Amino acid sequence: MDVTSKDGMELAFDKVIEDLGKVDNCITCAGIALDKPFLEHTWEESRRILDINVLGSFFSAQLAAKQMVKQGNGGSIVMIASIAAHCAIPAQRVSIYGASKGAIKLLGKTLAVEMAPFNIRVNTISPGFIATKMSAQFTDLQEVFRTAPPMGRIGQPEDLAFAATRYVVNFMHRTGLLQQFQYVGIEEENDDDEPTGLAAMDLGVEDDGY
Repeated sequence: MDVTSKDGMELAFDKVIEDLGKVDNCITCAGIALDKPFLEHTWEESRRILDINVLGSFFSAQLAAKQMVKQGNGGSIVMIASIAAHCAIPAQRVSIYGASKGAIKLLGKTLAVEMAPFNIRVNTISPGFIATKMSAQFTDLQEVFRTAPPMGRIGQPEDLAFAATRYVVNFMHRTGLLQQFQYVGIEEENDDDEPTGLAAMDLGVEDDGY
């Protein structure tokens, strides 16, 4: 499914309703990244990332929420953000990707408030490094996660799937889950008492208070 195509998205949701009869849960996870210096990014590259990562998630959630409201039984929307929405990662040059995932993080908070009267829960998950085809391009970061953590383990897609399932099947009051599956290191905290740099990748659950 092309999440940048309005017609394609609507057809996909119509097919889901036709086959399953309803929409109870929606997980928005389409996304791309580009490892490239900020000064060399083109308009076209940056726009494509925002179209897929931000607008694709926005309108997927909107289509799902409209159907859930129509059904009248509430539901759950889980939006996949990223560790890049919380901190800059030295081994990655992903400025526009980080911006897109920061948008998803705040979008999740906003929708959690707006959709609450309809009994629709909206949560975000900010995973660290997960072994996928997309992350394979970040060879330097792969080496960090193979050598820095005591267990030398890189997060797997099934780890992220487990976290998403928690939100889908359980009632959660928090809107953001910041998840990494290994210890990276310790850095000093900033003035806001938040970890900086790679240390932030060792956080467990972030409770935003919603």
